[in-house]
Amino acid sequence: MLKSRKVFDMTKEHFIENAQEYYNNLIETRIAIALLELQNNNPEYKELCSEKDITDGIVDALLKQMQDYDRFAIHRHLESLAIKTNLELKECYIQGVRDGLKFMKDFDVIK
Repeated sequence: MLKSRKVFDMTKEHFIENAQEYYNNLIETRIAIALLELQNNNPEYKELCSEKDITDGIVDALLKQMQDYDRFAIHRHLESLAIKTNLELKECYIQGVRDGLKFMKDFDVIK
């Protein structure tokens, strides 16, 4: 006797939501890989990281001398700058994928 197969009823909205989640996970993974490659293969980046490690202590000492309100304002600014940079990086990656696909389509690599 044949067992019946479960058929998945996927709405367009559900499909789009799953595709967006998959795409976001792909982007995050590719960015992580790119950053690892940068850390492992770029001496200039390594030098910047070393300099940042040194200046972190100096900045922390300066922040401790400030009033709580001022210190909080600087932390909030730096956090928002990091969030903004991450959003820009993600958008640049997405645009790069779009450009790559358009390039391949223009040269009939894909249809």
